[in-house]
Amino acid sequence: MEEVLSAWWRVIEGDTVLRPTTKRCYLNRLQWLRPHLGDLPVAGMNQAALQGYLAKRLAEGAARRTIRGEFISLRHAWRLGIERGLLTNRPLPNLKLRIDPKLHVRSHHTPTQDDVTRALAELSGELALTVQLLVATGARVGEVIGLRRNHLDRARGTLRLDGKTGPRDFPVTEGLLSLIGDRFDGSDAPVLHFDVKEPRDQIRVQLRHACKTVGVPIFTPHGLRRLAVDRMARAGVEPSVAASITGHDPNVMLKHYRAVSDDDLRLVAQQADLGWFARALNPALETQ
Repeated sequence: MEEVLSAWWRVIEGDTVLRPTTKRCYLNRLQWLRPHLGDLPVAGMNQAALQGYLAKRLAEGAARRTIRGEFISLRHAWRLGIERGLLTNRPLPNLKLRIDPKLHVRSHHTPTQDDVTRALAELSGELALTVQLLVATGARVGEVIGLRRNHLDRARGTLRLDGKTGPRDFPVTEGLLSLIGDRFDGSDAPVLHFDVKEPRDQIRVQLRHACKTVGVPIFTPHGLRRLAVDRMARAGVEPSVAASITGHDPNVMLKHYRAVSDDDLRLVAQQADLGWFARALNPALETQ
């Protein structure tokens, strides 16, 4: 399968239409497919082989949605292999990967500040620093991992974040500088250093473990992004400004990232003075 996977990647790598972030996504999938399936003969690609891959990836802590993406790329590579004559024209066995919708909802949990503080106390080193940066910037995990030592513009007071919606400048705070200010030496070296091939998975798995250890609801690195959106909304930041800071489309941000709490609803009702009619009937009532 190594030859099939390599041929697929050469096509992806040479595609002039795909965005760099999309290519990185496919490369990440390849980096998991290759060690598990690369040495497998094409004739050995059967239902049992796919089930074995699924079991190994789950044991490594991969999410089912992540594995489903890897299977999608595997099928793409398989079809390409048929077109290139690298394997006989037979379909790749179909393995149904069921995604529990309840688990998917759970992964959209927005943590509280207390949840984050307690979980953070269980982390150390680069993992702890990564989580602190996610909290401080509301950035995507890939944007934080991809930070380079020349991404800080001290004169303008901005930090360059480069994500799927393109590069953007994040306003640097004193707190942010206290975390990583000494790491920006102007070189192209990464700000964060990890001893694993795919730090995203390590961050997610260790964060989940920390949540379980301290007994708070499990949240993902992306949950910290939603927390940042919530904090800006409650602080009265205009949606367009908040979207610019987080690299969102304003409508997408409000629809998928803003979690409305009971306290939010009560505050809006009070601020809008929706109880005015009751005072009209009984002037002795309080103002709100």
